[in-house]
Amino acid sequence: MSARYDDSSAVVPASIMNHTTFKTVALAALVALSVVGSAGVAAGADVTEPAGTVEDIETGDETQTVSDIEVTNTDPGADGVDVYVNVTALETADVGVDSLNVDIDDANVTNANVTDQNSNQNNGNTVVRLTFDVQDNETAFTVESLELVQLDTENATTTEGLTYDVVSSDSERLGSDAPDSEDSQTESFAIVDGDSGDDTDSTPTATESEETSTATESGDSDDDSDDSDTDDGSGDDESSGDGPGFGVAAALAALLGAAFLVRRA
Repeated sequence: MSARYDDSSAVVPASIMNHTTFKTVALAALVALSVVGSAGVAAGADVTEPAGTVEDIETGDETQTVSDIEVTNTDPGADGVDVYVNVTALETADVGVDSLNVDIDDANVTNANVTDQNSNQNNGNTVVRLTFDVQDNETAFTVESLELVQLDTENATTTEGLTYDVVSSDSERLGSDAPDSEDSQTESFAIVDGDSGDDTDSTPTATESEETSTATESGDSDDDSDDSDTDDGSGDDESSGDGPGFGVAAALAALLGAAFLVRRA
């Protein structure tokens, strides 16, 4: 009986080969997707501090200007860069923000374009979100100015030392994740009383005082004129006493008459 040669151990079944090939291809695809995905995420940007200048608000006003927010360290020409501004400090001064909106356009931004803006109220925080596309080859941009509009300040409380927290982030920073004291802050601002100058009309102005003084002096001048008229009257009385001069002329005539009579005699 001849021996049989079994070489089945040297042959790799097609099913096993296909499974191994699939795992290799899948792993390679996963690595490639990870690389592509990471390349598509913009690098985190930074907001310089102080994160802008904020003007004071007078009670009764409905707008506030925020200026000079500088964002740096973006990817060159990055799109969709979000900047979050936590304006909850307004509520601590009893400023109503239920109708808060944002007014900003490209003319007020350097090296970037505005693509979106909105406000969000969530978990006790009111946050303004601004989205920008950075211009090609630029890695920084500046928000020259933006306006917070439709503020309700009728019942606002005069308050000093208020600031906004600002951050640029790839992750959403709303609600409980809103910017806080660990992020950049703006320069401080205040809520001031817009009615403080209303009582100034009750105080006489310098012009009014001068007019009163002038009127008084004019009255005194009139009195002096009256006295002068009285004196002129008395002068008239003195001029009516020309009698002594008339007496001298009469005496002279008498002497001439006497001399004429003596000569005739």
